[in-house]
Amino acid sequence: MFSRRGALGNAGLVGLLGAVTVLAGCSSGDTSTLDAMAKCGKIHFASPPHVVADKSGALFGSGQTLWAVVDIPLDQLDAFRQQSGLGQFNAGVPLDIPGYFKDAGAVADVLKTDDGNVSVEDAHAIPARRVAVHTTGPAERRVFISVLC
Repeated sequence: MFSRRGALGNAGLVGLLGAVTVLAGCSSGDTSTLDAMAKCGKIHFASPPHVVADKSGALFGSGQTLWAVVDIPLDQLDAFRQQSGLGQFNAGVPLDIPGYFKDAGAVADVLKTDDGNVSVEDAHAIPARRVAVHTTGPAERRVFISVLC
């Protein structure tokens, strides 16, 4: 038989294990947002990127918004653009784009500067796509992607 203290201890342990399992499923390595972006937003990468931050499932009117911040090697940037059917990148980032990534916190602050950032928008198409790129190093780029499906 369990004592009252032992039963509560076991319940607490079970609850703790459940919480650890849930937190493990929410890691930034989760690709469910990128999978959804590929299906509804036609966003494709040459190889799986490193996910810095992401959010999926936010409803907006009759659509769904998805966003992700990923790091990719510089030599895969053009393949990403072509495979995703994006137009040419333009210098700078429109003022509205950083707002799409406000839930990413300080990660998105780099979009407010204009030191080499580039972007492309298909804002009036369905799916609506906004992509901004920040130089994080000589061989790496941080890509900010927002999709409305």
